[in-house]
Amino acid sequence: MDSTSPIPGISGGILRPKLSHHFVVRFLVQADATEDEAKKIASHLNALSMQTVSLQLPTRSFEGVLPEAGEGKLKNVKMEGPLTITIEDDITSAAVEALEYLGSNPALTIVVLKMDGNDQVCNAYRFSRAHISSYEHTLLDYGDGGEGCAYTVKFNFKAAQFGSFPTPVEMKDLL
Repeated sequence: MDSTSPIPGISGGILRPKLSHHFVVRFLVQADATEDEAKKIASHLNALSMQTVSLQLPTRSFEGVLPEAGEGKLKNVKMEGPLTITIEDDITSAAVEALEYLGSNPALTIVVLKMDGNDQVCNAYRFSRAHISSYEHTLLDYGDGGEGCAYTVKFNFKAAQFGSFPTPVEMKDLL
């Protein structure tokens, strides 16, 4: 037992928590496109990544699933319900244009990276064969004091993967 611990049987107090605002979302598509089209697609995807302000992960289920053993890689997992992402639109409407583009693209992968506070990944989720099921715009209201326009977007997906990295990894290794 650690004599510095205020709780018997627990050594040294709590560990530093992961912060809820240290995350990155990347949208990936596979499309046969010309060079100009590829640039426009990349611009759309970057707009969504940069304008993402919050997300709600689907529920992780362990019902009827045997977890894969091992650490340090993405494993197939069972997740239920939609992935919900809130995206603020900018003055150029880049986010809503990107949402409309993604609404017609069935080859979407969404990667959610939980960061260590710097540029290292602690946890990663990959949602494959995702598609937009719906999006809802915030209320337009002259009396709200100038709040930003945002879209709450629900994505369904066919497969999910999760990875936990006790030793954080580079973002580029997961994209």
